[in-house]
Parts: sequence; structure tokens; C-alpha cells
Amino acid sequence: MNARTKRRVVVLAVVAACAAVAARIAYVNANAYTIPEQTYSVGDAVPLEGSFTDYSSENTQGYSIVITGAQRMSENEYLDAYAQDEQLAEALRSNTDDATNMDAKTLIVLDITMINEKTAEDPRGYLDSLGWSLKDESRPEYWIRVKSDLLDCSLPQLGGDFRLSIKPGTQYQIHVPFASTTLMSGFPAPVGQRFVPQMPGGSYRFVVTKDPVRKQVDFQVQ
Repeated sequence: MNARTKRRVVVLAVVAACAAVAARIAYVNANAYTIPEQTYSVGDAVPLEGSFTDYSSENTQGYSIVITGAQRMSENEYLDAYAQDEQLAEALRSNTDDATNMDAKTLIVLDITMINEKTAEDPRGYLDSLGWSLKDESRPEYWIRVKSDLLDCSLPQLGGDFRLSIKPGTQYQIHVPFASTTLMSGFPAPVGQRFVPQMPGGSYRFVVTKDPVRKQVDFQVQ
């Protein structure tokens, strides 16, 4: 076999290998698992229908939620409006390790009505509030989750358990504060001091469940 023939064989082998890889990629893409999405608006009833944030044991069949309002708030405004545990509220206000400006609009607060249409005989379920998140497509670097210490202050009956459950045949309104993850304060602040950045007005998406159906609510805040 002369050199020219060898080169031709090598070229053909490379082309064949590339074609096989391309075919494999096309097959995988065509058969990839995709999670269906359902998008709602403020005021819409969002039936959860068994979809969940993290675990199927949440058993959300029979539950639905309605977003009735959304606004930017400061931590002081939230505590003034919704705190039910004054001792915890005072501890949050006096936390010197947190450099967050308590009067800055660092929160997005959603007014959420939970509805439970289960019967007393149905297995009990719950909503995993710590699995909820907000998305801001214009600021993808923001990781926006429930600010659990504030939620705990507004719902002390939970006792630090953020699995939200109500009696069958009832509904209940909660006020859920969301904030971006904390950032480290820059020099010359004390080492380890953190703060929560302000949340700008604009369009957001509330991710209610992730699997097997991604249910989400689009809304705006001023």
C-alpha cells in the first residue's frame, strides 16, 4: 500500500468515526429526557398534581397555590408587617454578623394562598418551601431562595420545619420572603461579615415544582 492510499484510508476512517459520533449525538438529543413546563400568571390557580420540588414524598396531589401579590420589601418592612415572634424579630434586627441594610429593598415577598382539596382519608402531603426559588433571566448570577429566618418569624407555629401543610378542605395565606444568597462584605469590614444585595424591580419567575412537571409563575415587581 503506497503512501497516498494510506492517507486515503486514514481520511475515510476519520470521516466514518466523525459520522458515527454525530449520529450518536443526534440520537441522544432526540431521545433526551425533557421535563415539561407549565407557566402561570399572578391570580391563576396552580394545581400541583403530584409534582414536587425535591422528593415525590411531598405528595402534593390535591394541593394548589395562588399567587395573589408580589412586592419588594426591606427586612424591617417585612418584620413590621408579618412578624409573629417578637423575640426572634429583635434577634434578627440586632445581628451584628449580618451587614445587610435592614431598610434596603433586599426582599421579594410573594403572597401565596395554599389550598388543600384532599380528603381526610388521603395520605397527608406538604409543600417544601425550602425547595422554592425565583429566577431572574436578566441576572442569572442571582440565586434567589426563601429567606428561612424571616419566614420562620412570620410562621412560628412551624417550629423551624419548613414543610408547609394545612388541613384538608382548607386554605391559608402565607407571605414568603425571597432573597439572593448572601455575599461577603469587602474590606475594611470584619472578616466573615456578610450582606444580602438589593433586589431590583422587573420580571421574575417563581419555580413552584421541578419534577415531573416544572410548574412556574411569572410576575413583575416595581
